[in-house]
Amino acid sequence: MGDILEAYEERRKYKRYKSFLAGLVNSQLIFIEDISKGGMRILSTEYLGKIGDIITIDSHMPNDRLENMIFKAKIAWVKEIDGDLGYFTGVEFISEDNTFEHNITHLLNVNNYLLDMRQKYY
Repeated sequence: MGDILEAYEERRKYKRYKSFLAGLVNSQLIFIEDISKGGMRILSTEYLGKIGDIITIDSHMPNDRLENMIFKAKIAWVKEIDGDLGYFTGVEFISEDNTFEHNITHLLNVNNYLLDMRQKYY
């Protein structure tokens, strides 16, 4: 199984990172399960939309130096969690302007810093 997973990961265009971040979609709290420069896997208690829908993700963090951490994304897949507990939603980022690369790099850096701190002290 490990070889199959590694082969699948190698096909990805961007490296995927576990996440320690949260955000908002349509005023609904979301948790970002993993993230890459290409997209993210979201955990939410609410249904965010169907495959192909475009959503706006607000990942602004209080006291962060970047004020506009808004990302547009297309829903690639949706999986309901057993027991009616919520949804996993996979999204692909839609890069609409030249600030995308700067913002996603910053978000990945903040995420990696938080994960490093968590690993170091827990």
